[in-house]
Amino acid sequence: MKLIAAGGLFLSLAACETPEEIAAAYQTRSCTALAQEQGALQYQLDQANTDLAVSTIAGIVTNDDDILLDSDIAGFVVDDLEDRLRILADVQRAKGCV
Repeated sequence: MKLIAAGGLFLSLAACETPEEIAAAYQTRSCTALAQEQGALQYQLDQANTDLAVSTIAGIVTNDDDILLDSDIAGFVVDDLEDRLRILADVQRAKGCV
C-alpha cells in the first residue's frame, strides 16, 4: 500500500509546476494575497517539518520500512514548500511588496 502511495507521489512530483509557472501564478496576485499565501505556506511547512521529524525518529527507533517511507515522503513535501516560499519571496520583492 505504501509503495503505491510513494509511486503516486513520484508521478505527481514529475508533473509538478515549474518554478517559472509558480512565479507566474504569484505575479498575478496582490501583495495582500501574497502575504496570506506566505502565511499559509509557512503553516504547512511547520506541519510538514513536524511530520518529518516524528516519522524519521519513529522509523529509526522501530526500523520500520513503512515509517521510513513516510519520512521520505515528508521530506519531499518539506522541500516543495521551501521552494514555493523562496519563489514567493522573490515575487514579493520584485513587486515591491516587502
